[in-house]
Amino acid sequence: MSSFIVSNKTINTIVSILKYSDYMVRRIKNEFDLDIETIEGQSQLAHKLYALNVSGVSARYGSADNMIGEGFKYTAEYNIRSIVAYKNLQTLLYQCSEGEVIKSKLYKFMDNDVRAHLANEVITNLPEYEEIILG
Repeated sequence: MSSFIVSNKTINTIVSILKYSDYMVRRIKNEFDLDIETIEGQSQLAHKLYALNVSGVSARYGSADNMIGEGFKYTAEYNIRSIVAYKNLQTLLYQCSEGEVIKSKLYKFMDNDVRAHLANEVITNLPEYEEIILG
């Protein structure tokens, strides 16, 4: 397995979609004291995710300095489909899954809570989901 620093767009997509969920806004406020309804809170969460990625890559290779490039800049994304955010989250989590990173509160939250939330969004937005007749 190789690890890499994900693109800014990967992290920006994940953070940007979370601000549209009242549930995720509340959870992130309660768990991390970040208000992602503000651009400042979104940027703080995005930078924490970037740091998580750098930590994962550093755990694998000893240093991520040669992969960091210009660093990270948060830019809000718009009109994001849940399935796109889910795929981006999967990519980020995979690139962070080295060393002690997987034991961190933020990694666990993203892996469990955010992944489940986005998966639910993807499934409940499928046309087939609405066509199911319950009896």
